[in-house]
Amino acid sequence: ILSLSAIKLGAGELFLGIFNFLSITPFILGLCTMGAIERHGKIKVLSKWYWLSVVFFAPILLLPIVAQHWPAWASLMLLAAASSFRNATTALGSTGWFPLLQDIVPRRYTGRFFARLRTSWQSASFIALLGAAFILGPSPTWFRFEILFIIALAAEILKVVPFPYMT
Repeated sequence: ILSLSAIKLGAGELFLGIFNFLSITPFILGLCTMGAIERHGKIKVLSKWYWLSVVFFAPILLLPIVAQHWPAWASLMLLAAASSFRNATTALGSTGWFPLLQDIVPRRYTGRFFARLRTSWQSASFIALLGAAFILGPSPTWFRFEILFIIALAAEILKVVPFPYMT
């Protein structure tokens, strides 16, 4: 959806390539929080960095508004910066997921659990994509993008809310 936003702003192939690079590359940062997991615990690391990812995602809510008042390059920079910082903080927190799951999933169910997790994850992604396509329609307006951004921010928040209740 963010790439579609960039295209709507007039992004060319070079920007889209850099944008995609910036969305994947930060996940190497996960290596930086391995020591923090040992010192502070998985849930604290997950919670801290995922809350920061919510904060860094929030400026994307401004994109439909600023796109009408700022030059396209400035709007694209806002999009790239917010997306990069959100992806970086998500990567820093994501390091805690697999150790946490290894603690709570019995070894004899590990393969089946991760197969179901992957199927659920991919199914949810597919359903979200279909829902986004339905909301955007054939010629999306900025208002429709704003609806998706609000839904995405709510999902980001809901992703973090259960962490304090995990043991």
